[in-house]
Amino acid sequence: MFWLMVSLPRDLRLWLGKYPAPDSETAFAKGIPATVENHMMIDAVSKHIKLIRRYRGHSKDSYKRPTAYVHRHWADHISLYCR
Repeated sequence: MFWLMVSLPRDLRLWLGKYPAPDSETAFAKGIPATVENHMMIDAVSKHIKLIRRYRGHSKDSYKRPTAYVHRHWADHISLYCR
């Protein structure tokens, strides 16, 4: 995780610091709320680091999700993994 943070601009490092993932997981950021502003920040991070986005969320009244998948439109949170 340290080498990721060193290569990022300060504003992105501070933003990622709000959403740390536990050391026991392979994600480097977890629990990021799925908002337009956060999507823009993730796009900025992706210009510096190759990453994989995983969308997380619960079923809603109008969306019954498959067991292991949530569509971006229905996601509550986002997790980031190194590619």
